Amino acid sequence: SYTAATDVGGSAIASHAVRIIRTSDSAEIQDWTTHSTGNAVTGLSLATNTQYSVLVRATDALGNVGTATAANWTSTNQINIIVAGAGKSWSDSSFASSCKAYRNPTAPFVYSGATGDGMYTIDADGAGANAPYDVYCNMTESGGGWTLALKSVLNDSTFAYSSSNWNRVTPLNASDFTLWGGGNSLYRTYYELTGTDFLVLFESNGSILLDGLSAGTARQKATTQNIKTTSITSCLNWHTSIPRHSSWDLQGGSAASGTNLGNNFNGVRFGIFANDALTGPFFEWDSGVGIGVISPGGNVSSGKIVFDDGNNVCNSYGSSGVSGNRFYKAHLYVR
Repeated sequence: SYTAATDVGGSAIASHAVRIIRTSDSAEIQDWTTHSTGNAVTGLSLATNTQYSVLVRATDALGNVGTATAANWTSTNQINIIVAGAGKSWSDSSFASSCKAYRNPTAPFVYSGATGDGMYTIDADGAGANAPYDVYCNMTESGGGWTLALKSVLNDSTFAYSSSNWNRVTPLNASDFTLWGGGNSLYRTYYELTGTDFLVLFESNGSILLDGLSAGTARQKATTQNIKTTSITSCLNWHTSIPRHSSWDLQGGSAASGTNLGNNFNGVRFGIFANDALTGPFFEWDSGVGIGVISPGGNVSSGKIVFDDGNNVCNSYGSSGVSGNRFYKAHLYVR
C-alpha cells in the first residue's frame, strides 16, 4: 500500500506503476507495471531471506511521469494452513506436532489460511516411527491450540473416577469425532501428547482451565496428583483464584483445583473440589466438578456432585440447592 500522489500541474493523476528489483544488484524482478494501492503484486519469483526494493511512481493525465519512491523489504517463505484430505496441515505438506504447534508456530510457518476449529493432521513424534494422524483442534477457547484427548458424552462408567480407562494406553472409540454426540472416546493424544495446560470444556456449563502444570500427558496427570490452586476463605465466600460457573453449586469455605485430587471415596480426575469446612479441602470434601468425579453423594463421569452431609455451615452457590448431582457433557483438552 502507498499514499496516492498529487499532481501540482492540476491535470490529475492518471495511474500509478510499481517496479521491483533485487536490492543487492538491481536485478529486474518486475518492470514498471500499472498498479492500484492495496492490491497484491503476484506472480513474482523471489528467493527466501533476500532483500528487494519496490519502487512506485505516478503518471498524470498529460503523460508526465513523477519521481519514483522506493522502500525495501526482506522476503520470507511463509507456510500457512491448508485443507488436505480429512485434516488440515501445512501448505508444504508437513505436519505440526500438536494443535498448539499449529496455533503458535515459528517462522516460516504462520497461523493463517484455513484456520479455526476442526480436524488437523499432526505428527506427534516428528521423525519417529509413528505415522501422522488426525486430531480435533479447538483453536478458539482460552487462547486456542487445544488438542482433544477425550470426550465424555454418556454418563456411564467409562470415565468414572475408579475406571481403569485412566491408565489406558490404547484408543477407545477413537474414530468418533462427533463432539457433543456419539459415544465416549479416548484418543491417542490422551497418552501420547505432552502438555502443561489442560482444559475441561463443558458443553454449556463453563470450563475449567488447569494451566501451568508440570509437563506430562493427560494419562500421567489423571493418575498423579497435580495441584494448581488451593484456597481457604471465609464462610459464604467463593475463591477469586478459582473461577466458578453459576451452575456448579460448589460449597464455599475451602477449595482446590488440579488433577487426580482425592481418592476413590471422594475425588476428581480433572477439576475442582470444595468443602464447607475451613480446615482445607484435603481434610474432606462434599462438592466437586470436572471429569471423573466421586463423593459420598454419587459418581459422575463428568459434571458436578454436591453432597449434603447435614453440616453445611458455609452452604453452596448456585440455583439447584445444596444437594444434587448433574451430568454435564465434557471434553478434555491438552496443550
